[in-house]
Amino acid sequence: MTLTKFRKLNPSLQVIALSATIKNAREVADWLDAKLVTSEWRPTPLKEGVYLDGEIVFTDNSRREVPAGKDVLWSLVADSIAEGGQCLIFVNTRRSTESVATKFAKLADEVMGEPAMDGVDDLAEDQGEQTTMGRTLRACVKKGVAFHHAGLTNEQRRFVEANFKQGKIKCIVATPTLAAGINLPARRVIIRDVLRFENGGQASIPVMEIKQMCGRAGRPRFDPYGEAVLIAKNEEERQFLQDNYLLGESEEIYSKLGSEPVLRAHVLATLATGTAFSRDSLMDFLNSTFFAYQTTMVGLEEAADNVLDFLQEEGMIRSEEGRLIPTFFGRRVSDLYIDPLTATKLRDALKNFRPGGSPFGMLHAVCSSPDMLTMYLKRTDYEWVEEVYALREGELLLPPPDDLDEFDFYLAELKTACAIDDWIMEMEEDELLKKYGIGPGDLRNKVDVGEWLIYSMRELSNIFNKDAYPVLTELMTRLRYGVRPELLDLVRLRGVGRARARSLYNHGVRSAEDIRNVDPRRLARLPKIGDAVAKSLLQQVGGSRFRREDEAVEEVIEEIEALEERPTDSGQRTLFDF
Repeated sequence: MTLTKFRKLNPSLQVIALSATIKNAREVADWLDAKLVTSEWRPTPLKEGVYLDGEIVFTDNSRREVPAGKDVLWSLVADSIAEGGQCLIFVNTRRSTESVATKFAKLADEVMGEPAMDGVDDLAEDQGEQTTMGRTLRACVKKGVAFHHAGLTNEQRRFVEANFKQGKIKCIVATPTLAAGINLPARRVIIRDVLRFENGGQASIPVMEIKQMCGRAGRPRFDPYGEAVLIAKNEEERQFLQDNYLLGESEEIYSKLGSEPVLRAHVLATLATGTAFSRDSLMDFLNSTFFAYQTTMVGLEEAADNVLDFLQEEGMIRSEEGRLIPTFFGRRVSDLYIDPLTATKLRDALKNFRPGGSPFGMLHAVCSSPDMLTMYLKRTDYEWVEEVYALREGELLLPPPDDLDEFDFYLAELKTACAIDDWIMEMEEDELLKKYGIGPGDLRNKVDVGEWLIYSMRELSNIFNKDAYPVLTELMTRLRYGVRPELLDLVRLRGVGRARARSLYNHGVRSAEDIRNVDPRRLARLPKIGDAVAKSLLQQVGGSRFRREDEAVEEVIEEIEALEERPTDSGQRTLFDF
């Protein structure tokens, strides 16, 4: 859609499109009126092969012996590290990344010592809270091994990637998401799994994705070549992996524009930006897309008409003398980049909200929208989620579906809302992981999307229910930090997350004014605070009033700095150590 819009606005636009794996590149080039240029050149040559019975057989018919130990995977890793290389291992589940990395960390002493890395101890924490996943990662990284998946926080992923690039981490065990979009090459890439769980069963990973993983092999300027290795259990499987994946062609790519859920936001945006102003001009625009080039306009035209009917029924556009004009509501929805169906759910929830109502209903409303990926409802979840529904039905702003077949989806939305609600009620991240199976990275993703949707709901409240505006404003901040309402003043201070805010609050320091009135020595000795944070807090609030009003702030800060320089080799710093 973006390329189509650019080319409509500027027909002489120059486009350079790059890909390493698209099979139907000719079709894409023809759509773009571009010249197709292909090249087999690679800065570091790539060798692809299959490992079986102590030997890698490459597609160029060369062979390499790697004696197989008790663990075939570790044999391939140890062999590469012993030669000065690094390894990327791709497995199909997050749990596998952690279990394999933990196992290899115990074996790492065979081929390397413990690398020195700055900040490794911080890996265990997320916003001041230690998590089981963080502690596991820290233990692995100290041995030069790491795991990488979407459940990690952004900071943890960045740490792993940076130290791998510096050669301090020798082996990363990852899910396939690491294969695309990150420049993280290794001497040897090992692909353990070519199947993954999809739609209730095991499905083959597409050739294109396997090729993306293979493409991570070979570090320019460091390696004479890269090796991508799949693992077979027998000769029949070895032949299959070689023919199907290593010698096979990638799948063709197809436009997904023809589905109504995808079209909803695009059609509204096209009308809201003035790119199209009538049904005919909209169809002319859609006829220039890659979808229309690949297929025909028949299916696309029908889907677009259904979307136009939906947008008119919901009051986002109106028709005047053949022109399609976005309403104020429609323009606002387009500006917010939310799905129009999301907007209708948020609107309906706002209309049902009454002053004094519970914020849980708003959380459920955003979790019921197509812009929020809901959590999977496990068999063991039904009983407790149904209990939540029975207890909190009166707080909900959207009714359950009339179709009983859709009630499972409603319960999944409710489970997701419960996870976010537990977060803002300060449930610890380890407890969230146990209850919902949601890691810090997944949680952060849900929180970020939730905050965006609550912000969107707040903007729409200016149209449909102004009473909801202050409630949504408070809820946004609670979502960002994961706190109860009483900590909102404290978390607005720089360097204070939910763990530090709760520590301050529980020790009687409940506002910026309290910080100014507390003895700076006591402040520095509170759990999770320490000297540096205390100094920062005093600077932010303008010093301490604990001493004479005419005493300079600098003297108080100097006192805190003096605390930092005191001897620490006694093993006990304060009475709080007991």
